[in-house]
Amino acid sequence: MIRVEKLSKSFNGRQVLRDISLAVEEGELLAIMGSSGGGKTTLLKCISGLIPYDNGKVEIEGVSVADEPDKARTMMGMVFQSAALFDYLNVRDNILFGVRRLQRPSKADEERLLQELLEKVDLVGYEELMPAELSGGMRKRVGLARAIATKPKVLLYDEPTTGLDPISTYTVDELMVKTSRSEGIASIVVSHDLVSVRRIASKVAFLEQGEITYYGDTEGFVNSDREAIRDLVQKSERHTFL
Repeated sequence: MIRVEKLSKSFNGRQVLRDISLAVEEGELLAIMGSSGGGKTTLLKCISGLIPYDNGKVEIEGVSVADEPDKARTMMGMVFQSAALFDYLNVRDNILFGVRRLQRPSKADEERLLQELLEKVDLVGYEELMPAELSGGMRKRVGLARAIATKPKVLLYDEPTTGLDPISTYTVDELMVKTSRSEGIASIVVSHDLVSVRRIASKVAFLEQGEITYYGDTEGFVNSDREAIRDLVQKSERHTFL
């Protein structure tokens, strides 16, 4: 579903991504981890077509993101770190925003789709509320509902659980996994949260200074003897400084 081959990106002469290759199939969920400034979000933006890449290839269902960006984007949904809801629109209009632009459904079809999505993200009855009236976890769930409303083949998540309490994080994690499996969606999640990644990911790609230094299953990742990964795992498992 998602194919990235030898992708490279530089900013002002500084190499941010170097020869990145990965693949995510239907129903799989790939987590991208690494230190701050390691290129995770840049990679996600290149895959989504938000920024151009210098060299390499990105394909969604065989469609080149560089050559046919509009067609590729119709197959993608994105969930942003801040949820990126329109603060002047209520939950209903936020969720249906993309569908109305791309598909122009009838009012009856809109209502059926809205209720189906509200049930999936456990927000039935909240459709008239404004974003300011929602908790952080609820806003993330609205963002997910909006992303899947257009029935994408691919979902891209940028730090979807940042700033959430443990219960909300668990809820969002569960929704991501259920959505990926039930809808057969290929998903990529950029995350710093190893606890979350261990729950949700089929595979992990670890970025160091713009290069993938680990690419494989989650168990292999947490047991890696690579120093940067071992340090991340040990610190995430430390519960006290006493």
